[in-house]
Amino acid sequence: MEHDAGWYPVPFLDERVEPLCCAYCGKSEQTTLDHVPPRVFLDSPLPSMNPIGVRACKPCNLSFSAAEEYVAVLLDVICHGAADVSQWRHKTRRAVSGNTRLLSRAASAAANMPDRCDLAHEDHGVGLVMRKLAVGHWAMNMGDRSYTDPSYVSLHDGAGLSFQKIDAYVTSTLGERCLFPEVGSKAFISAVTTGRTSVDRWRTVQPGRYRYRIEESGIAVLLGDRFFGMARWQY
Repeated sequence: MEHDAGWYPVPFLDERVEPLCCAYCGKSEQTTLDHVPPRVFLDSPLPSMNPIGVRACKPCNLSFSAAEEYVAVLLDVICHGAADVSQWRHKTRRAVSGNTRLLSRAASAAANMPDRCDLAHEDHGVGLVMRKLAVGHWAMNMGDRSYTDPSYVSLHDGAGLSFQKIDAYVTSTLGERCLFPEVGSKAFISAVTTGRTSVDRWRTVQPGRYRYRIEESGIAVLLGDRFFGMARWQY
């Protein structure tokens, strides 16, 4: 597959810690590279020197594409409404251009959601994407699939909340522990180069568009500096 300029398929320094199977199903042979985060969540130009993400089988990779596009459109509907798409991001405007079914689906879902609800609980597509992000970020950063399907996922609209309040809520939910990553993994490289031994901090993929944070109990994402989601594992 072709890759965007500046995006490179080398998520790990040491190939010995890279999973040999699909990051998502754990069974099939990995034949594609899946973007984590999805490109539709980011604006162009894409961040330079950003790892593509994880190796995945083709069925798993393709199964997420439609859901990711739908969620991106849904978030713009919630932010700006469905009547006038001129305020939307370029990628979401392009997604609904000539696709009235996608626009109608997102508009209907947004109209029927209760205020301040958990979008991942109310909408299957949102839940699917949050589960993908959780597994993808863990596999990409930590170099293993020991954490598979999370037991809990959420995505909330944080309109009116400061980043500090969102961060405090995430910390109270996921906890905050020093987590030293697998030697040779992407997180290990980051820890060594920054002088920090924990990965319990937010990492900015693209300012104003996407941040994520990894804890021992789960992961958190912040989309558009407004929508914050979490995934937790229980063992």
